Amino acid sequence: MKRDYETTIVFDAALDESKINAEIEKVTSLVAAHGGSVKNIQNVGKRKLAYRVNRSEFGVFVLIVHDGENTLVAALER
Repeated sequence: MKRDYETTIVFDAALDESKINAEIEKVTSLVAAHGGSVKNIQNVGKRKLAYRVNRSEFGVFVLIVHDGENTLVAALER
């Protein structure tokens, strides 16, 4: 049974746009490989983090709305 999911990925703000797009493409390929489909990708942009992560104050937030089987969640968490 397919369910709808929202996945938020936070990238290092120092990455350039092409590397972020390459990582997003990896995630969308993984969703498709597990029988799901991507409904929407929203690049929220650079935002201040609640606390520093690896000495970074900012991150680039990307929201991906997709559907898929429950096995997809385990694959995305890896």
